[in-house]
Amino acid sequence: MPLRVSQLKGKTRELAVKIPDEDEPVVIQYVPGELTLEVSDKIKEAVETGFEGDVAGIVLEPVIKGWDLIQEDGSPLPCNTEQLKKIPLHVLAVFMTAIQQDMMPDPEKSVISESTSPSTGERDGSRTGSLFNEQPIDLAASRGNS
Repeated sequence: MPLRVSQLKGKTRELAVKIPDEDEPVVIQYVPGELTLEVSDKIKEAVETGFEGDVAGIVLEPVIKGWDLIQEDGSPLPCNTEQLKKIPLHVLAVFMTAIQQDMMPDPEKSVISESTSPSTGERDGSRTGSLFNEQPIDLAASRGNS
């Protein structure tokens, strides 16, 4: 059965992201399907017009749907554009890197498998597969840091 674009865009993933020099990871929930060519065009436009500081917000605002960050008083920090602008750029860069790494195909898994025809049971030459890793990203571990 064919997939709708909304099905491809709607899945949420969760990552435990290790921030350098911090003891606890930040758990983020993101929607990989929100990284589209439309977002890419917005990034290009921001860079061309000199608004590079907005790039993280342009990318992350539609993609990150939640996190376990808290405010100074211990209450949950809302996940919205206003709060994204208050997060240090190096942390936003770590979030973007973790999301990019999570979206890369897992080299240990075959992302392509041959399909069979439902009517004949024979291989029909089409292929299907999964492009996403199944493990949370720890950037410190992936760089060999502890």
